[in-house]
Amino acid sequence: MFGFNQYVLIGVGFLILTFSVYFWYAQGRIETMAKESLANQLTIENQSKSIAQLNLDIFEIKQVNTFLSNVERNSTKNAAELADKLEDMERLVKESPLVVQDMINESMAFRVRCFALATGATPTKEDELNKSCPHLLKQ
Repeated sequence: MFGFNQYVLIGVGFLILTFSVYFWYAQGRIETMAKESLANQLTIENQSKSIAQLNLDIFEIKQVNTFLSNVERNSTKNAAELADKLEDMERLVKESPLVVQDMINESMAFRVRCFALATGATPTKEDELNKSCPHLLKQ
């Protein structure tokens, strides 16, 4: 019924059809892989930018932490110094209350004079002793 040439022709046609389908499939896969590759490249770029920003944030946070640690250390030191001064003042008040009263009265007089200078009074020679508001004396 079929001769050898017809079988060869059918075989070649089948091979051409198979190759065409495989080529079409491979082209589709190549296009899909190219799109996925582009998407992966964009993802990598975005992740690289995010990592760089995170590293910058980490650096800034470390700087802030260092600054805050220094502030805390200095505050603790200042608090200890103030506590010592307060103890000294308490002892002084107990030992000689009149001396402390004179110191407070003198300081209040200086403060009242500062207020007067701030509201327009003219400075006098005695104001040079006033250490409460030296910035007002320079005007």
